[in-house]
Amino acid sequence: MKEAKRLSSLVNDMLDMSSLKSGIANLNKSHYNLTESLKAAVDRINELVKKDGYMLTFDYDKDTYIYADEVKNTQAFKNHKRPLMVTGLGLTMVKKLIEVHGDKYGVKSKHGKGSVFWFQLEIKK
Repeated sequence: MKEAKRLSSLVNDMLDMSSLKSGIANLNKSHYNLTESLKAAVDRINELVKKDGYMLTFDYDKDTYIYADEVKNTQAFKNHKRPLMVTGLGLTMVKKLIEVHGDKYGVKSKHGKGSVFWFQLEIKK
């Protein structure tokens, strides 16, 4: 049964990825508080990984509001649909979602030190 759930999760992730790549996935953009969304995601992930000795940090100066698809971004940041199922497509889906919004991303990594994943979203006033 566990393998069937993992396979189902993989198929769902592939369908999500396909709809993003093909442009079928419509973006329902609105202004929302990105800072609050990211804080909630980091808190949730920290609960999942603290038993393994990991900790994520989120540094910010002030609340930031963006014009983007809040639902799709929340799915990407929180992965609330399948929090414990790992299919290996998470970063690929986040990358594509950022590209669909027309924004930038990257990673800085040092062997034995860790990695920093970053993204830059345009703030529209």
